[in-house]
Order: sequence, then C-alpha cells, then structure tokens
Amino acid sequence: MSLITDLSQSSEIKSAVANLYQTTGEGFSGLLAKWEHGMDVLWGSDSAAKLAEMGTNARGMVSTHTACVAFLESFSPGCTAERVAAMPAYIVHEDGTVTLD
Repeated sequence: MSLITDLSQSSEIKSAVANLYQTTGEGFSGLLAKWEHGMDVLWGSDSAAKLAEMGTNARGMVSTHTACVAFLESFSPGCTAERVAAMPAYIVHEDGTVTLD
C-alpha cells in the first residue's frame, strides 16, 4: 500500500466514525423527543379521561412508558428524571385499567 492509500482509508474511517457518532446522537435525541411527546399526551391535561378511554389497555401503555424510561436512562442517566418526577401518582389495577391516585 502507498501512503496515499493509507491516508485515504484513514480519512474514510474517520468520516464513517464521525457519521456514527452523529447518527447515534440524533437517534437518541429523536427517541427522547418522542417519549417526551408521549408523556405530554398521556400525562398532560385530562390524563384521567385518557386512561379511562384506554380501559384495560392502559396497563400496557404505562408499562411501555416505564420500559422507555429504563431504556433512555441506560444511555443518558438523568435524562428523564424531571419528567418522571412530575408524573401524577397512579394505580395499576388487576384488570389492566389505570387510575390516578
């Protein structure tokens, strides 16, 4: 290999790695933004009515949001803390319904 080939490959690798960093960061930011939007919709105004409308499916929604918190926190500890702290207390019932406490 020539020096030019080595430099060219090195430049391609650096570019690929930089692209990975950017894509991963944008992907995480996008996931966090979607989760925040979901939190606004679920726990914003009329959350009791929304939970009632979901009926027995509410447990699945709440558990999905909880799983998302764990996933997001595994990448960026503390990124969801403020939003989670602002959530109202709720009760998950055996039948799958969820009510505000």
